Amino acid sequence: MASVLAYHPETGAEIMTDDEAMVHLRQSGWLTRAEHEENVATAQAAAAEAAKTAKPAAGAASKEK
Repeated sequence: MASVLAYHPETGAEIMTDDEAMVHLRQSGWLTRAEHEENVATAQAAAAEAAKTAKPAAGAASKEK
């Protein structure tokens, strides 16, 4: 069994566990640390893209007034 670092995004808790235990931990919201970091990176990229596309729209709206 491989050990993995599990992370709970709501509490910030981290534990070392094995793959078999992760099946049960996932039911309580636990992720592997790598999965959590991937989710954060994806959310940040989406937010950056949304901010980038929102700026021209806001500028265009103020020019129309």
